[in-house]
Amino acid sequence: MARIDAVIDDILEQRFRLKLTEKFGGRKGGLSRALEEAIDLWIKSDSVELLKKRLLEGGLTESEFKDTVDSLKKHGKTSIRALLEVEDAVVDPNESRYLHKAIKEAPTYST
Repeated sequence: MARIDAVIDDILEQRFRLKLTEKFGGRKGGLSRALEEAIDLWIKSDSVELLKKRLLEGGLTESEFKDTVDSLKKHGKTSIRALLEVEDAVVDPNESRYLHKAIKEAPTYST
């Protein structure tokens, strides 16, 4: 296990601790679990943005498009907004159908 010491804004820390209490109560290890989730989501958001950008730029083969959508879908709930944005921009009916299906199948949790 790693240890990270950081200084953050007081108001942000208060908001974080309120949310922490809502989600985990006063259970031991809640702060560490919440920080791990936050860091994981932050890292995933970069991956999601890169995959979304690739889809929006276009020029992908059908196979590349599907592989990229599938990779994006694996990010769980963090990917749903990106998939919806791509779906709004896609013109090809086959790609639109594939995106619609991916949105329905995307897990509602982060993996």
